[in-house]
Amino acid sequence: IKLCHSTETTEVLLQQTTKNWTVINYWAEWCSPCRQEIPELNHLSVLLNETNVRVVGVNFDDLVGDELANVVKRMKIRFPQLNAQQQAVFNFPLPAALPATYIVSPLGELKLRLIGKQTLDNILAGLAQVKPGFSVAQITSNKS
Repeated sequence: IKLCHSTETTEVLLQQTTKNWTVINYWAEWCSPCRQEIPELNHLSVLLNETNVRVVGVNFDDLVGDELANVVKRMKIRFPQLNAQQQAVFNFPLPAALPATYIVSPLGELKLRLIGKQTLDNILAGLAQVKPGFSVAQITSNKS
């Protein structure tokens, strides 16, 4: 099984999320703030590429296959997506409001829940708050 815009298999991605910190973004195409924050999350995914933090998305409407791939393409989402069954590995309830961004430890512990549209700086600040040794200065020095 291939994930949208990713060469990683589902199993590899799920293994990485259990070895790394994970930023999980819950989104839907009909959610205007979700659409607005996608460029920030795309940038975050690139900035964190060389770290032990992964960015993944979960479509709130539980789209799968070609339907999910088409929405991901339309919205220009460039980070891997988990379907509802795959994200159930984290054992978190779906958020009551969108967009929602969760920061999860390698042990699967929900460390921070951010509700509403987030910026790159908000998420980086959240990581700095909950992840030991995370340096926003090191990451943001790579910003272009």
